[in-house]
Amino acid sequence: RDPNFDARTAVVIATLFMYPGDILLLEMQNADFYAFETDPLERACVEQATALGLHVIEAAGNGENGTLRGNLEALTHPFTGERVFDLLQSDSQAVMVGAVRSADTAWNYNSVHQAMSFSNWGRRVDACAWGQNVTAPGYGPNSSRNAFPAGSSDPNQWYTDGYSGTSSASAVVAGAAGVLAQMFRERFGQNPTPAQLRNLLRMGTPSQPVYGEVGRMPDLRYQNDLLRRAGVLEHVFVGKQGR
Repeated sequence: RDPNFDARTAVVIATLFMYPGDILLLEMQNADFYAFETDPLERACVEQATALGLHVIEAAGNGENGTLRGNLEALTHPFTGERVFDLLQSDSQAVMVGAVRSADTAWNYNSVHQAMSFSNWGRRVDACAWGQNVTAPGYGPNSSRNAFPAGSSDPNQWYTDGYSGTSSASAVVAGAAGVLAQMFRERFGQNPTPAQLRNLLRMGTPSQPVYGEVGRMPDLRYQNDLLRRAGVLEHVFVGKQGR
């Protein structure tokens, strides 16, 4: 890792080149494997982005280890004791994304869409997507992440089908968010606010349950139907199943 890299600065600089309605994807976590905005300065960067009308899609982090430490709702500030992710006290309006198992036939079908064992969770997590078996560019032939094509020396041809974690999940949700934002613009003639798009993502698929408090998976057909019927309220908080 580049010791000169500063994630906060990178986020702030990115916002200078973006426009209201654009999507900012944060596939980062802090040293304790919690979401990027866990710390106050990082939270301020995210709040600035959403205040400018950007849609921030943020990985919830891969901090769960079987001890329930991944419950973002229970995380407290070390100095003030306040809950870090209490939406009643502080809401960055970012979309927090958890990870679930994919539909890979190598897994027991009954476990499909169960929360991945490492995924952070809690009521603050708004949406979820596959945290395994996602195909993405990168890694190269010497990687252990199922890279292909084998032996290629051209980095522009490097792919993997083993992209994983809340990083892969947040990337999937970011793609769905872009489609939903366009549907909203076509329906209402304007960009959705960050709160509106987040609430729409919270109203994900009703047909396929997600096991574990990691939000709902996007369902573009269902969510488009919601938009056609009535739109989406600005401040609706959609409750989620318990873990």
